Amino acid sequence: MNAARSLVVIAGISLAGCAWIQPAAEPVAVEATPTAAAAAEAAPAVDSEAFDREAKSRPESLEVEPLESPAIALLVDQSQTAVKAGELAQASILLERGLRIEPYNPRLWQRLAEVRLAQQRFIEAEEMAMRSYGQSARVGELCRRNWLTLRETRRALGDPSEADKAATRAEECVLAPPPRF
Repeated sequence: MNAARSLVVIAGISLAGCAWIQPAAEPVAVEATPTAAAAAEAAPAVDSEAFDREAKSRPESLEVEPLESPAIALLVDQSQTAVKAGELAQASILLERGLRIEPYNPRLWQRLAEVRLAQQRFIEAEEMAMRSYGQSARVGELCRRNWLTLRETRRALGDPSEADKAATRAEECVLAPPPRF
């Protein structure tokens, strides 16, 4: 009888642990510090095409890409067209629409980080690039883009030592593909 009672108590405690709901964390507002705001005003605009060329400059790297729906691919293409036309707000809207469809898509987060970088919204760009990095395979072009974005944000915010560390991490994203027989 004691064993049965103990079993019931243990089962009850186990189920109670599953039912506990953690309160939602309150959103944290990120405020730009005076030095960050001054750096943003003084920072030169990032050349999107040069950034893209640098990210793709290592074609021998192993690539791991998630499957993507045609709708998301279309939104990414439309956002790239908007960026080339200088319509950064429209590109942002398109990518945010894609994130409502696929909120864990690292490619969307990185593209939005690059738009924020072009808008000189450096803190947001850094956060989005690191969110993309956290959800990706951490190798290949996407990984390089994450760290190159971080490098550019650190440069713009006046932190050259962290920018150098990010550039080093970008190079670590390049892995040789396995040999094919």
